[in-house]
Amino acid sequence: MEKITAVILAALAAASAISAGSYTLGDTDENGIIDGRDATLVLTEYAQTSTGRESGFSDLQNKAADVDENNIIDGRDASWILSYYAYISANGGEMDLRRFIKGEPAEPITEAPITYDYTLENITQSADVFNRFAGHMNGQILHGSSILLEDCNENEYWTYGDREAKVALLLMNDNISYNDGVLSNVFEGYSDEEIKNGALYLYRIAMIEEYTKVDVDFNNYILDKNISNYMNNLRNAARIARETGNCDELNNVLYLFTEDENYQYLQNNYAALMLTIGYGSRIENNNYYTIFDMMSGWDLNNYENESSEIVKKLINQSTGG
Repeated sequence: MEKITAVILAALAAASAISAGSYTLGDTDENGIIDGRDATLVLTEYAQTSTGRESGFSDLQNKAADVDENNIIDGRDASWILSYYAYISANGGEMDLRRFIKGEPAEPITEAPITYDYTLENITQSADVFNRFAGHMNGQILHGSSILLEDCNENEYWTYGDREAKVALLLMNDNISYNDGVLSNVFEGYSDEEIKNGALYLYRIAMIEEYTKVDVDFNNYILDKNISNYMNNLRNAARIARETGNCDELNNVLYLFTEDENYQYLQNNYAALMLTIGYGSRIENNNYYTIFDMMSGWDLNNYENESSEIVKKLINQSTGG
């Protein structure tokens, strides 16, 4: 009875605040929680108004949705809401959305102090560090943008990459050991579809480059420097091919991947594999385009499934904490 009374009182308080002209930045559905549903409402509103249809938002919802407060409601507002939701979910504590957007520091969390420094090695020791690195990588790749792509079921959706980036980071470092609890805490509540989309995140980097400039140093996110150096070389060669039309350097990198036995180990790393398929199948005038275009067609689902099983196996090995 006490719980029911508390809920009723909270609802009445919220209704009173709304009627008085109060709103919470980011809380577009006005339920007192800022999460992915709010971002979805913003995107729906943006799609509706950008095609000439009437707004479905009230005045207060418009104020709540314009989180960067530039008097425009668009995909950037939704991206900020999702980034904020991911940050709060991963880090807890008190952090106002307006302060988050301005880059101001969060209030200290006294009950859960950070144990590990934010070094790449410590992604194996702390879920917090793992999440920070994945978030930083995603920020470099998408630059706060949202891009309409196909998911693993070939349905179009707006990708922000935050959850997918965590799967990608794990696939980049799938050959190292994690402390008990790290991975189970990072991937708690992930669906099979989200894990598969995480594998596709790496494949899509080549596609994302057509929309936003990508300049990621994979050495910052991969402990095995042989793999990170290969991925950097692949990215640089692909950029030269796109800008000049000359695929010589890209052909050299793809030759190492496909035919040099000293580099066959790369095919066992799903990050390198998916990135290579992405570049190989997006730049049509390279010598290996036919091979990789075929792989991105009928074989891609197989790679999604296999990488998903690898991720789930690694998560199951980290069950403590």
